[in-house]
Amino acid sequence: MNRKKTLRRQYLINPRFQWALITFFSSLAFLTVLMNLYAFRLIFQKYRDNLFSLGLAPDHPMLLILEEQRQDMLKMVVSSSGLLFVFLLVGGVLVSHRIAGPIHRLRTHLEKILENPNSPRLSFRKNDYFQELAPLINTLAERLKK
Repeated sequence: MNRKKTLRRQYLINPRFQWALITFFSSLAFLTVLMNLYAFRLIFQKYRDNLFSLGLAPDHPMLLILEEQRQDMLKMVVSSSGLLFVFLLVGGVLVSHRIAGPIHRLRTHLEKILENPNSPRLSFRKNDYFQELAPLINTLAERLKK
C-alpha cells in the first residue's frame, strides 16, 4: 500500500508557481551558459588572432590544435549544460514540491478549520519547508475553539 501511495505522489501541487520557479532558475542557468560560451568564443578568437599575427598559416599545427581544443571545450560546455538543465528540472520540481505542498496543506487546513473548529491538528512532512507554521496554526485553531 505504501508503494501505491509513493507512485501516486503528485509533485506538481501548484503548477503555476512551480513552473514559474523552475523557469526562473533555468533561465538564469541558460544565461550563464550563454555568457560562458561567449567568453570561450572571445578567448579562443583572441588566441587565434594572436597566432595569425605571428604569421602562422591557417593550416599550421598550432592553429589546428587550438581549433581541436575549441571543439572539445564546446562539447564539454554543451553536454554539461544539458546535464545542468536536467538537474534543474528535477531539482526544481522536488524543491518546489517542498514549498508548494505545505502551502497547499495550510490552505486546505484553514478551510477545514473554518468549516469545523474541531479539525485535526496540522502537520507537514518531515522535509517540508515552513515547519514552524504548523504549531502556530494549531495554537490559533485551539484559541478559536475557545
